Amino acid sequence: MGHRKPWTGLIIRIAGLVLLAIAAFSARRLFARAMTPPDGLEYFLALIAFASASAGCAMTTLGAHLFDQVEVSARWRRL
Repeated sequence: MGHRKPWTGLIIRIAGLVLLAIAAFSARRLFARAMTPPDGLEYFLALIAFASASAGCAMTTLGAHLFDQVEVSARWRRL
């Protein structure tokens, strides 16, 4: 924790908001193409929307805590 800069959390949260905007844009484009004949672009737009929304939510809510270490139970540790 002490090695991080104080603005790291803010930059990660801003990047998360940018990813959420990308997700919204690609979801709108996917919705606009709903009545056109299907092609590979719909799958690509769905992939971008899902991946951007998932990463954007994690980055926006957790900020710099995204990289915190967590305690793992002894049952799941490597020997």
